[in-house]
Amino acid sequence: EEPSPPAPPPSLKEEAGLVAALESYELQEWLRVLCRMHVLTQQMLLGGLEYDELIPLRAKRMKVILAPPPLFESIKLARTEKGVTWHVVETAKLVAGDNGFVAVATGRDETYAVLDRGSKLQGALSALFGKMWDHPPLSEIVQDHNRFRLITTSIKAVYDYTARKMELPARLVVAQDGKHVHVKHNCGDSPTYLQQQHRS
Repeated sequence: EEPSPPAPPPSLKEEAGLVAALESYELQEWLRVLCRMHVLTQQMLLGGLEYDELIPLRAKRMKVILAPPPLFESIKLARTEKGVTWHVVETAKLVAGDNGFVAVATGRDETYAVLDRGSKLQGALSALFGKMWDHPPLSEIVQDHNRFRLITTSIKAVYDYTARKMELPARLVVAQDGKHVHVKHNCGDSPTYLQQQHRS
């Protein structure tokens, strides 16, 4: 007797499918790398790594970022307030900047541009992350408040833990409308960050 084909995995719109997606290594690693991109752009900005050291590190992280998990596929449809789209992230590459530091170039042909700071790529990624909640599948899933809360609780735990571990002043913040999550920079609750704030 022929074995019956395996049942298709539950849809993201079903709770079982959503839980499985949130617990997947793919999704959690994507969030961790999104957070670690902040460190990479800092190292570029401060000249902390040589060009040949940055290349493999950035390539490894971008490989993950450019393959968002199914739940976050909507980031490819997002557009920031300044008109930045996923195309900017897809075409980003390292180049030697005029100031001797490593810079990031984005676009092709007439859209080619060199960003003066690597942190601008991180900013674009963060902005697109905040806008992806307006597109399916997320825009449909978050209509259910309980499922939105399930998503936010899970992804904040992963992202914020990674940021705390690396002492990064960044956290995921739930918007007041209860339907969006944003990456917020220059905020945190680590002892180092709080000490710096106290000094200032």
